[in-house]
Amino acid sequence: MNTGFKELDKLVNIEQPQLIILTGDTPLIDILSGDIANNVCLKQEKEVLEIVSHRKEYLIKRLAVNVANVNYQKWTIKTEYTDTELKQIGQSMVNLIETTDRLPTIIEQEMGLYDLKNVVKYVDRWANHYADRLPKVVDSLIVLDIGPFNQLIFKVEEEKRERSERIRFLKRLKKICKRLTCTVLLVYPNYSSNKMIREEIKKEIENYSDTYITVTIDKSERSINNLAVARKNNTLGNFKLKYDYDHRRFIDYKGE
Repeated sequence: MNTGFKELDKLVNIEQPQLIILTGDTPLIDILSGDIANNVCLKQEKEVLEIVSHRKEYLIKRLAVNVANVNYQKWTIKTEYTDTELKQIGQSMVNLIETTDRLPTIIEQEMGLYDLKNVVKYVDRWANHYADRLPKVVDSLIVLDIGPFNQLIFKVEEEKRERSERIRFLKRLKKICKRLTCTVLLVYPNYSSNKMIREEIKKEIENYSDTYITVTIDKSERSINNLAVARKNNTLGNFKLKYDYDHRRFIDYKGE
């Protein structure tokens, strides 16, 4: 199993039971996690569970456009697609439907009804489903893009209850990763401008995760994202990914 990005795969082995956390100053990391999920599920025929805080329709639309390799921006004005592009979209939908055993399982969580405890229960049940396969090679990936967890980070003044909730959440996920060979990818943005909160979150990440990836937008070009991979306090490496705005997906950065 690999992420589908050459430089990231050199630094991170998602076949080991670990909790991988993506954090960065960019709203695009939910798309990055979705790209990793699609690469694992569609191209490698592995089973993927996605728990997301945005609408499933968006994920499905982006998936269809990516498979068809057409411009995402044209979707809202269908007449802009050429006949060839419309055929490509139609064929991509047929291909996706015919491979339903390889499509991601997507659970959409409404913001107002979100409960971190339930998220952990979903993850635990999914992971337990594969427990009897040990010690075989990992064949399942869980991707979490969770809004309420993000909201805990946005607060300038955190309450003890909120911090405890976040720590319990990380601890339980870490325990699942260690107990079962089932990689969990947790995605959240580090938008807080409060340095004290950023440092506190960084400390929690180091305590309750094996590997974490910091993502920031390159100052010289907004389509370029800088990724730094670290384990505890040790930096494993740095690399870049490019965001293709036309197709709404990340691709390997090949330089200028």
